[in-house]
Amino acid sequence: MTKKSCSFSCLAWIRPLYSGPILFACLLALFLPLWAQAEEQKWAKIEKIYNTYCVQCHGLQRNGTGINAKFMTVQPRDHTDPKEMGKIPDDEIIKAITNGGISVQKSILMPAWGKVLTQEEILELKDYLRHICNCGMEAKNKS
Repeated sequence: MTKKSCSFSCLAWIRPLYSGPILFACLLALFLPLWAQAEEQKWAKIEKIYNTYCVQCHGLQRNGTGINAKFMTVQPRDHTDPKEMGKIPDDEIIKAITNGGISVQKSILMPAWGKVLTQEEILELKDYLRHICNCGMEAKNKS
């Protein structure tokens, strides 16, 4: 028995899909929902940490108006303020979360979370703060 061959390749219709823009669009349509879902899950996990450890002072609106704020002489930072949050280097945010407010010359009432949160959670919390202030995660590594 001999194989029957087509004069026209059976896969000829698929060749255009291999050309750059069409292939890119197909892959993007396939993987974008998965990426978006992963991002949502990441922020939900970190938001739960924020709601557990930070909301009492920084507030549900993340603007420094938590239930404890009225009793504090040094007011909690407004994490939604892109201008102010944009001035703070990443290493200072990490230091404040890890070692407490006093480590960055802020309130002694801000606890050190370094023994409560993992290093990964602290870094994700820093990313979350950049996310909620819309001040970018890109260039805040200056010292």
